Amino acid sequence: MTIKYKAEKGQSVGLKFEMEIDIPIIHLLALVYEVDLYNHWFPFLKRGVELKTVHRAAKICYTEMSFPPPIANREVYFLGCGYDRLQQNGSIFLNVKTVHVVNDSLFFPTKLPSKAT
Repeated sequence: MTIKYKAEKGQSVGLKFEMEIDIPIIHLLALVYEVDLYNHWFPFLKRGVELKTVHRAAKICYTEMSFPPPIANREVYFLGCGYDRLQQNGSIFLNVKTVHVVNDSLFFPTKLPSKAT
């Protein structure tokens, strides 16, 4: 597995995980379809809830994370999308992006380029 990150001052940290795993496809798809079972699979997750199905391979979800002191517990809203690339290169791509909540509305942060390219 390789993990890459990008951190800019005053911004959130972006993480990129890449790995090849030899497991049955149904186990991988469970990560997309069984959000309510996350607390059984990940010891630091208290709860997982699917909030909205955008389409059959994309969902907006909520998780509560419980950490030992001194780390505070966290809530995370995210959009998870799966892309079938089996015919092109024999892979499946999972993209997960955090969603922010402002005034009880979900929005997706974007960073606009400083100049046109």
